[in-house]
Amino acid sequence: MGDDDLGELLRTKFADSIPEKGHPSEKEAAVLVPFLRRGRDWFLVFTRRTEDLSRHKGEISFPGGMVDADEDSRRAALRETEEELGIPRNRVEIVGAISGVHTIVSGVFIEPWVGILAEAEFVPNPREIAEVIEIPFDELIDPRAYREQRFIRAGAMYTSPAYDFGSNTIWGATGRIVENLIRAIKIISL
Repeated sequence: MGDDDLGELLRTKFADSIPEKGHPSEKEAAVLVPFLRRGRDWFLVFTRRTEDLSRHKGEISFPGGMVDADEDSRRAALRETEEELGIPRNRVEIVGAISGVHTIVSGVFIEPWVGILAEAEFVPNPREIAEVIEIPFDELIDPRAYREQRFIRAGAMYTSPAYDFGSNTIWGATGRIVENLIRAIKIISL
């Protein structure tokens, strides 16, 4: 999807959206689902976590993390994006929120905020981010990119949406967020 069609669609679709909240017993986290326009093309920006982190080593995710006691999820998503990618908060246009996801094992509810980045100069935090990955949105919504991934946690079999791009696989909570995003956008039209 080129030109500013997607940007206007995002602004229209998510204009009045607010995040849902998880169960009070769940920890609260937030992510930014960052869109970036390069020329006529739109990209979703992901990160690959370093192998040194205690959780989700080497996995592909959106910038984000736990919500601090003195902030809401929107502020947490912007703070984490600045900490992880070096994008100042005032260079992100938050257009709204999409359906959140519950993590299966860790008991965390993730509130995703959709945003449009005003710039593309990333300064990844080397302690947290091994790589910044930009995936063309047109490729992400192509049904051929989607598959189901099965995995076992705590002795139980689970299925997750997965999206393959070369050597990159987006799955788990991030895959579910991508699936929710695509569903929300397709309600309007693509």
